Amino acid sequence: MYKSIVLTLGLLISVNTYAMTFEHARDIYKHILKANHIVFAPPLLLDKALDVNAYNTGFTISINQGMLNYVRNDDEMALVLGHELGHSKDGDIDNELTADSYGATVIIRAGYNKCMGAQALARLHDIGDSVHPPSTYRVKHLGC
Repeated sequence: MYKSIVLTLGLLISVNTYAMTFEHARDIYKHILKANHIVFAPPLLLDKALDVNAYNTGFTISINQGMLNYVRNDDEMALVLGHELGHSKDGDIDNELTADSYGATVIIRAGYNKCMGAQALARLHDIGDSVHPPSTYRVKHLGC
């Protein structure tokens, strides 16, 4: 949820008032697993780093505190988590687009909106993400 603040100079500033907690992210993760009948999945951990990142080591999925601060809604968090789960599928750690597609599939089954979730991907270029494929390409790849 965003609130708009109008300053005396007439500038409009949007402020992120959505607060994702690790506990809520863990609930979203559990819901995705249950909705997809996934019994064996890596445990979800919190990394206190402030950079916007989540990662799959092959044994665990970690979410940085910076990612919790970055997401704007449950759909965005769900897509991040689904994406990281996608890296576990068939031992595929490196293919970002495959992980995106898998993530979109599992979150749809859990009742989340992939295109709302893809907004997190769309904003990655704003923070200088150079690790993943271009944001616009990833969003288009998901059909959003």
